Amino acid sequence: MDTPERDVFDRIYRGAEPDQIAWHYDEPPEQLITLIESGQLAPCKAIELGCGLGSQCVALAQRGFEVTGVDCSAAAIDEARRQAERAGVNAAFVVADLLGSLAGLSPPYQLAWDWEVLHHIFPAQRPQFVQRVADLLGPKGRYLSVAFSEQDPWLADQGKFRTTPLKTVLYFSSEQELREQFEPTFKVLECKTLEIRGKFAPHLATWLFVEKA
Repeated sequence: MDTPERDVFDRIYRGAEPDQIAWHYDEPPEQLITLIESGQLAPCKAIELGCGLGSQCVALAQRGFEVTGVDCSAAAIDEARRQAERAGVNAAFVVADLLGSLAGLSPPYQLAWDWEVLHHIFPAQRPQFVQRVADLLGPKGRYLSVAFSEQDPWLADQGKFRTTPLKTVLYFSSEQELREQFEPTFKVLECKTLEIRGKFAPHLATWLFVEKA
């Protein structure tokens, strides 16, 4: 994410209570927990890309994962560390731009995931991002992404690039383009469109679950 967006997120995280932040929830999404409880994801060394206030990292650490969270916002990372401390779990948190230097990390990881982050990465940046994810993962490492679908009705009159009320620009993807962007670096295990929770209304999102080829 570029500096203007990073500044926006810092202002939000420093100025708003967690329950006022549109994308933040204290509890992890049910779809992620279902993957774990079904055995499709077993405890491993994992990294969340765009961890925000760290609630998902804390939830996975409580379930036996060795977790690192990365976010471009220093304010978010400060609170994520406090959340982990309050929960009594070990989780590492690093301030970093997902398309810049990731110094301070310790790959390889067996799992990388992002939840409502990939729509901040535009198509021209996707090859760099795909390679970044591949570099973070070890052999057969898995990556899960859940991001807004082009089928989502929110701001749909703007097309695929949509400007939010916060003045950030998001890119709404299709299943087919995600497959094309991540193959052949990754084997696509599952790619579908599903409904995810939203603070004001549900969203349609692309669910991409892949394995490093």
